[in-house]
Amino acid sequence: MNPGYKGVYHNFGALLSELERYDEAEKAYRKAIEINPDDVYSYSNLGFLFYDLKRFDEAKQEILKARELFKKGGEFLAEEEIVEMVKDCDEILDEISKTKN
Repeated sequence: MNPGYKGVYHNFGALLSELERYDEAEKAYRKAIEINPDDVYSYSNLGFLFYDLKRFDEAKQEILKARELFKKGGEFLAEEEIVEMVKDCDEILDEISKTKN
C-alpha cells in the first residue's frame, strides 16, 4: 500500500469489514486516523464497526468524535453530506443509549 495516500487505510478497513475481518478492519481504521486525525469517515466507520460488534462504549466514543468533526465540516464535506452523516451518527448514538437502559 502507498502510505502517502491518506485514504488507502480507510478504504482497506472498509473492505476488511465487508469481509468480516473485524480485527484487521479496526487496525486499518486506526492507522487511517493516525495518518489523518481529521478523517471523519474512519472515525465513523470505526464507530459503526464497534456498534455492530456490540462494543457500545467504544462505538459511542468514535461516533461522538466523528460527529464533532462532521459538524466542523472536516475533509471539505458538502453540506448535505454533513447533515446526512450527523443524522447517521445521532441514530447510532440513540441506539446505544437504548441498549444501556
